[in-house]
Amino acid sequence: MLAARLLREAIARAPSNRVLHYYLAVTATHLDIRDEAVREFKWVLANYAKTTPEWETARQWLADAGELEAPKTAAAPAEAPDSLVGDAALRGAIVWQGDLPEGVRLSRQQIFLRGIRGTPSEPFYYVRRTDPNGRFAFDKIKPGNYRLSERIAGQPTWRLRVEIQPSQQLTLDLNPQNSTRVRDDFPQDN
Repeated sequence: MLAARLLREAIARAPSNRVLHYYLAVTATHLDIRDEAVREFKWVLANYAKTTPEWETARQWLADAGELEAPKTAAAPAEAPDSLVGDAALRGAIVWQGDLPEGVRLSRQQIFLRGIRGTPSEPFYYVRRTDPNGRFAFDKIKPGNYRLSERIAGQPTWRLRVEIQPSQQLTLDLNPQNSTRVRDDFPQDN
């Protein structure tokens, strides 16, 4: 809550600062402040270039939340909504003995699966929330090479490279043995 308050205060002093709005949107998703996340991600869509990862993250989150308006014209979208639908799946759970790392929770923890830059899966991006027991499921996704993490900003607890084959039903639990303290598949992102 402190981070959200500080970001709001900073935005009051610098209302056109794009980074502050983006970080407030991300923070609001972690705090489950839906209205604020929607407002801030819509601000990001209006103020970031479409080629930026921040714009794509905002668009994807708003789409997953059912907050994007349908196009007002009869023109077909450049990419059909079915373009993100595949025949593969990735399922797992956060499995941790004792206290969870700071900022990680079992219930409603966001998990991000993003196609790796420079691979055919680069345009694919999925976001899911864990259930009350820490389980997550990415069903009907495109096969390919992905980065799996619980954060899009800040230091993640997991940053894993995941290769998903066509029709594969992969299971991967997030635990201390594959956390960034032991295994970091993208150390250059520090």
